Amino acid sequence: MPNIKDNLFFDTVSSYKDESLRDYQRDCKLNIYDLWKTNDSIMLQMPTGTGKTKLFVSIMNDFAFFSMGKDDKDCVRSLIITHRDELVKQIYRELKYFYKLDCSIINSKSYRYQTEFCNISVASIQTLNRRLWAWGEGTLDFIIVDEAHHCLAKTYKKVLRNFPGAKILGLTATPYRLNGVGFTTLFDKILISPSIGDFIKAGWLSNYAYYSLPKDNYITQDIIDKLYYDKYGDYATRSLERQFNTTIIRAKIIANYLKYAKGKKGIIYTISRQHNNRLCREFQKIGIRAKGIDSCTNSDDRARIVNEFKCGTVQILCNVNIFTEGFDCPDIEFIMLARATTSLALYLQQVGRGLRLSENKDKVIIIDTVGLYNKFGLPSDKRNWTKYFIGDSDETAINEEIQEVAKNRLYSLSNRDSDLSEGNEEILLIEDTGSNECIEQYKQSIIDSRKTDIDIVVKEIFILNESVVKEEINNWKDNRGLTFKAEAVEDLFWPVDTISINHDDSILAERVQAEYKPVVVDGQLEYEQYEDIKDLIEHQYGMMLKIYLKRLKTKQEENYRKLYAFTISEVMIYFEQVYGKEHRMTKKLNSFLEDYDYNEPVWEEYLNSNLKYRSEKDLHR
Repeated sequence: MPNIKDNLFFDTVSSYKDESLRDYQRDCKLNIYDLWKTNDSIMLQMPTGTGKTKLFVSIMNDFAFFSMGKDDKDCVRSLIITHRDELVKQIYRELKYFYKLDCSIINSKSYRYQTEFCNISVASIQTLNRRLWAWGEGTLDFIIVDEAHHCLAKTYKKVLRNFPGAKILGLTATPYRLNGVGFTTLFDKILISPSIGDFIKAGWLSNYAYYSLPKDNYITQDIIDKLYYDKYGDYATRSLERQFNTTIIRAKIIANYLKYAKGKKGIIYTISRQHNNRLCREFQKIGIRAKGIDSCTNSDDRARIVNEFKCGTVQILCNVNIFTEGFDCPDIEFIMLARATTSLALYLQQVGRGLRLSENKDKVIIIDTVGLYNKFGLPSDKRNWTKYFIGDSDETAINEEIQEVAKNRLYSLSNRDSDLSEGNEEILLIEDTGSNECIEQYKQSIIDSRKTDIDIVVKEIFILNESVVKEEINNWKDNRGLTFKAEAVEDLFWPVDTISINHDDSILAERVQAEYKPVVVDGQLEYEQYEDIKDLIEHQYGMMLKIYLKRLKTKQEENYRKLYAFTISEVMIYFEQVYGKEHRMTKKLNSFLEDYDYNEPVWEEYLNSNLKYRSEKDLHR
């Protein structure tokens, strides 16, 4: 196996270049390699939406490059652990389709009796824990832990103990535990990235407008005073429901949505399943396309609702602590916080869902209906993550935290005659970080530098597509009784809306009778190959479509190679500027970028998968 204790190993992998990384990601990767020279385990703190997955997958790519051409015993063997199947799939896509790396998946749907890791394996922590017996104390060189603030759980500790020789990297946006316990029992060092505010100023995260109750609002504080805590130190669900789940509070939530985020796409974080369902119904009553998801929503329904939300069919997602980690939908336009919490990590994970950049939004609207910024500060504030990383070793940390919260309360119900409904309280703008001018500047720079080159290739493809359609029509014009019919449209991949066939039943009847032997089945006249004329038409239609697709793909190949010179993002911006945001190709490319979250030249996989999808879809129309 490679000698990862030898600094020469890290000097070697540090020399590899990955031009797809952003500047801060490259710097961070080099810092990780330097820290690994003298430490076995490192934690990286990096805000939601800044590319943690991209960073550690690039590290895997470096290791794969190092292993190229070596015997198995000298190859680097790595394991990536996360806690949700959605994250497993997301990481697998980056490894397999962007970097073209071979890797295995270890989750509930993977091969049950797998008995060894590939050089790169991506695992669900729950499944890996159940199957750990199959590996024994296996040999691994590196373990990557995604969402590493969960790694103090027994399941993670069990896996990490099973591979004592491995170097470890844990990544999280929030190295914070509600009970005050730190992470130094598992990690030697923490590497801190720039703050959310720094990333916003640099143009890597979205600006936001934060609306909430005026600071130290006494009615909000009185409600907080009446809440009690669960065993983990957070506000107990029943206590939250009693104070916040009222008709007046719900009306206020909807009123503030209509005032500050009307017509926008977003996520609302609610208290409980009951609260979630009620709030969802209230939105539906006023004509808003809202749907709810909670822990009881089955996986198929959940996948369908999420897909509808990403496509825009659903406008608002009401959820109970579901979309806090690993959910990427860059065009989210508002976040609403409709539940109180004592957890800084939960607060930042929730607001972080809206901070990803999207071409079609200037900023994200954050509506904090419970005044959480009073306790945690605003998203852009700098935080002492090293303090949370070190933590408090005292076993009474939870009680001390609760006492600290109580000590800082400014008001008490016994001293005031207050209306706890909050019905008359006004939400105000607390902070506006500005507009994303850098996005427009980036778009303009693309148009200035790349428009002419892209324009030539796109127009060549459109001309070619039209010629292929005309040629296909001509090829089938002598087919007795069947006529290929299509009309070319502006599309890089699928240059027709629909393909149809005109048919003459009398000619087809003659063909069937002349060319195929008739037989009698149950008293009905049928033919050796086709049951009836309809069966013949469907067969001929499918054959026409397959031949057309094959010819189209063959003739497009040369132009596609020219297209590989540009990123998908560049071509998407070109279509947005030249053809408009509503053009079919603008929407297709924008959707692809949302799914894969990178802007690199991955045209070959996209073009092939697109043609395959469309051909299968139309064959079964």
